[in-house]
Amino acid sequence: ILKPVQEYGASPMQVIILLGCFMPVTLTFVLPISAIFASTLIYGRFASDNELDACRASGVSILTMIYPGLFLALIVSITTLILSFHIMPRFVHQAEKVIKADVKQMCFRNIQRKGFYTLPGKKYRLYADYADNVNGLLYGLEVIESKGGSYGRTIEAATAQLEFTPFDGYSEITILAKDVFDTNPAGEQIYFQTLPITYRFDSLLGDDIKFKKLNEIKKIKNNPLSFYPIQRKVDETYAQLVMELIAKDISTAISDQSAGGYYKGFISDSKRLIFTANQCLINAKGVLILTGDVSFFEYDNDQAMSKWQCNSAEIRMENENDPTSFVMTLIDAAKQRGDGEVELRFRPFFRGLKLPETVQLILPDDKMSAIQSVLPNDNQLSMLDNPTVGLVNLAKGVQKEIASTNTEITCEINSRLVFGVGCILLILTGIGLGILLRGGHMLTAFGISMVPVTILVVAMMAGKNIAKNAGAQGNGILLMWAGLIALCFICVGVYRKLFRM
Repeated sequence: ILKPVQEYGASPMQVIILLGCFMPVTLTFVLPISAIFASTLIYGRFASDNELDACRASGVSILTMIYPGLFLALIVSITTLILSFHIMPRFVHQAEKVIKADVKQMCFRNIQRKGFYTLPGKKYRLYADYADNVNGLLYGLEVIESKGGSYGRTIEAATAQLEFTPFDGYSEITILAKDVFDTNPAGEQIYFQTLPITYRFDSLLGDDIKFKKLNEIKKIKNNPLSFYPIQRKVDETYAQLVMELIAKDISTAISDQSAGGYYKGFISDSKRLIFTANQCLINAKGVLILTGDVSFFEYDNDQAMSKWQCNSAEIRMENENDPTSFVMTLIDAAKQRGDGEVELRFRPFFRGLKLPETVQLILPDDKMSAIQSVLPNDNQLSMLDNPTVGLVNLAKGVQKEIASTNTEITCEINSRLVFGVGCILLILTGIGLGILLRGGHMLTAFGISMVPVTILVVAMMAGKNIAKNAGAQGNGILLMWAGLIALCFICVGVYRKLFRM
């Protein structure tokens, strides 16, 4: 509960609702322990009051008297498996819905109380002079971007409207700001009449394998892209690949002097852009940099032309990891008007540029196929002759994330099964210890019965950690089941001694 409270600033009423939503998570661990406690004390009292001896003298075997305890163990085991595979994940997802349903109100409530709100993921912090909760407006807004512990761009707006849209696996925040001054880390400032800022943040709880239902786990196993953490890495890698393909396309065009060295691939709904430059590079952030003598022609739907001249320009994705829309910014640009006069503009920009058709045609429909073609030693023909180290590392990261997720799925399924089956042996061991230690304090038998529980839990946790290491998945799974086998030997030893009484 602490994580959503810290990330979102949940209200007291929401915390109460979250307690109810997380109750099945608690029951998954409390139910087996309470069953061991109950069976140990009941059978211990049953034996210490000589009722066990009376039953045996009447011809009732110990095995027959243990049947109720065995029935309890089976019920607890089945309930624990149902809780862990079906009910507990459902309630965790419900808890996330409870939080997301009121994220907007949390944001406004925090701004009203503290004057600021840090968005989930801690990439943006919002400051506002006044929050109008009724109309959903923020006045005197300042948005500060944080990257790796350092401050990035700063956005100041007279007013802004916030919209929160939940999706499967993530949520999206859209800040529609008006009368905006956008300042980059270098202190350069651009004015926008309106500026939409879209920010995506991950699920807090739902995108963890341990909180997935069995059918969801099977779906992820068959289709890794249905798991948002993998999809996010794939989108990031694919976006970088697209940017490098555009850089290659531009470099080819501007070096072809037979066609004038002009690139004609970028269009929007209202404009067509043609430009040339000395060089096109891509930086570590996936931004294309045009350098040298950049000549730029802008055509609108009426074929009216504007000519721009600058020393450099930038092309970046309009939204994070979305290679379908781009924005081009000219640095220190000069515009030549129709009357021949030159108009100086600091940073003109062009939004809504579509993915060039020359790049779109060579991209396969399957993102994974495109990413796999980047990796070295691949039999497929790569779309890039010389992909950057960053892109290769991103592609390897996708494979690593898929392998890690598959390992986590295997570990989670086995650990749930081990714990569910282990409940039967734990309760039976508690019954046997309760009868054997009937002469001592009632809680002594329960305390000793916790030793097998510790062995099983330690084996499960150690097995999970070992399985995460490369090439050691089988050893980790084996260790989990070894803990269950050790528990079998303990249970058999207790009952051998019990039947000799």
